[in-house]
Amino acid sequence: MEEMSAIDVDRSVNELAREMMTPEPNECLPCFVQRMVMLEGCENDLGWTGFYLARYSSSFTGLERLLDTIGGDCDCEVVEDVYARREELWNADRCPGCGVPLESPGCRGVGGSPLQPCGLWLAGISREP
Repeated sequence: MEEMSAIDVDRSVNELAREMMTPEPNECLPCFVQRMVMLEGCENDLGWTGFYLARYSSSFTGLERLLDTIGGDCDCEVVEDVYARREELWNADRCPGCGVPLESPGCRGVGGSPLQPCGLWLAGISREP
């Protein structure tokens, strides 16, 4: 078996990271953001949301303002407040700190707008009073 050089290992790790942090084909916004928050945590910004939207929309600034007005000023709030999970489809342990499920049942895919959630989510439901 051939040994890998440090450069080859670094390239492999970078390639794997890029693959993991790229939206899957037909993956909806809340499933992507949920997956990234589970992997990397929330940085109290719209980093993952912006990354996703940059792939599908040229007007992220307007969408960012819209998300903020409906309760999504960071990634974890996007999946907690902007979109509501269809809880009967999520059978997973939850993070004790934020309540985000630790596992995802897998995105059911989107066909039209990237902002349209798959069947795991209800759109535009804020849990805030």
